[in-house]
Amino acid sequence: MRRAAVVFFLIIQITVPILFAAAEAASGSPVKFLPGFDGGPLPFQLQTGSLGYLGKEEV
Repeated sequence: MRRAAVVFFLIIQITVPILFAAAEAASGSPVKFLPGFDGGPLPFQLQTGSLGYLGKEEV
């Protein structure tokens, strides 16, 4: 019984961060304007996202 609890705890510790990382990676931001493109909104769809390191959004 104790071994099953340890295995369950380890599985949760591994899968929960993976699920949160996948959800964060799936979210993106639509880009409608680019610097240097003077034609107004972009004539195509562009979505981008940035990867942060431990919650820091520095580039």
